[in-house]
Amino acid sequence: RSELESHGGRVEKFIGDAVMGVFGAPVAFGDDHERAVRAALAVRDWAGGDDLQVRIAVNTGEAIVDLDARPDQGQAMIAGDVVNTAARLQSAAPVGSVLVGQETYASTRTAIEYQPGFEPVRAKGKAEPVQAWLAVRATVDVGERPPTPAPMVGRERELEVLKSIWDRVTGERRPHLVTVFGPAGIGKSRLALELMEHVGARDGRVLRGRSMPYGASSPYGAFAQLVKQVAKVYDSDELPEARSKLSAALADLLWVEEADEHARNLSLLIGLDEGEVPDRETLFFSARLFVEALGTQVPTLVLFEDIHWAEASLLELIEMLAARVREVPVLFLALARPEMLTERPGWAGGLPTYTAL
Repeated sequence: RSELESHGGRVEKFIGDAVMGVFGAPVAFGDDHERAVRAALAVRDWAGGDDLQVRIAVNTGEAIVDLDARPDQGQAMIAGDVVNTAARLQSAAPVGSVLVGQETYASTRTAIEYQPGFEPVRAKGKAEPVQAWLAVRATVDVGERPPTPAPMVGRERELEVLKSIWDRVTGERRPHLVTVFGPAGIGKSRLALELMEHVGARDGRVLRGRSMPYGASSPYGAFAQLVKQVAKVYDSDELPEARSKLSAALADLLWVEEADEHARNLSLLIGLDEGEVPDRETLFFSARLFVEALGTQVPTLVLFEDIHWAEASLLELIEMLAARVREVPVLFLALARPEMLTERPGWAGGLPTYTAL
C-alpha cells in the first residue's frame, strides 16, 4: 500500500494473498501507466529484499469506475476486461517479476526497460494470446524525458524571446524570472534545452532542478539539486562528506567569515543536516547570497522544471530570489503547467522583472 500510494495510486482491494492497485481513478494524472509500472518495480524490489515471492502484472485500458464505491467496505470501484486481463497476466508472471500488457508497454517503453521475447499469454476468455513484456527497470528519472535529435519546429518566436531576455540579463547584470506555461507534452523542456545550449555556447553556467510528482522529495528538492550540482554532492555521499563538500564550496564562493554559517543554513534548507532551524528568512538569506555569488562568477541560468508539482515553500523561495537577488546576471527560468495558476493565481505578482510565456 505504501508503494502504491506514494506513486499516486490506491489499493482497490485485498483478496486473499492478492492486492489490486488502481491508477487513474478517482484522480487521473498524465502518466498513470508509468506510475503503475514504477510502483510495481518498487514492490518487486521491496519483496525481494524481504524474501517474499510475488508475481506482479500491470495492464492499461478502459474500465467502468464507480466513484461512489467504498473500497474500505469491500465495494468494487473498478470493473472491466482490463481488470480480468491484468489478473491473467499476473498469474502468468514469473516469480519476482513484473509483467505488463501491450498498451502499458507502448506507453512506457521510453521510460522503462523491457526484456524482449516473453511468450504471449494464453488467457481464459481471450480468443487470441495476450502480448506481454517483462519490465526490468526504469531508465530515466521520474518526470524525465530523453531529448530527441529532431529539430525544434514552430517555437522560433518563443525561443527568440528567451534569448533576448538572456542577453538583457547578461548585458545589464540584472536578474529576471521567466515562467513558461504549457500543457504536458507541448515542449516546455525542449524549449528550455534550446536556451541551455544558447547559454552554454556563450560560456554561461546552467543549473537545473526538478520538482517530482511523487516519491520521496524534500520541500526544497529542486533548489537542493542546484546546490548539490555546485558543491559536487552526490546521493551516494554520506552526510558528513556531503556537508564537508558544501562547506568547501561555500568557502570558495563567498570568501566571507560567515561562510560556515551560511553552509550550515543551506545544509538545513536542503536536508543535509538536522537540528534547530533558524527563522526561514535567515535560511532564505543564505540561499540568496549563494545565488548572487554564482552570478558574480559567471552569468548563470537557473532552471526550475515542473514547478506545478512544487510545494509552496519552494515557490516562495523562487519568488524571493527573483525579487531580492541584485546586480548579477542570473536568469531564473521556471516551467509549469497552466493548472499551477489555479492553486497560485498570484504567482510572481508584483515582481518588476518578470515574464510569462
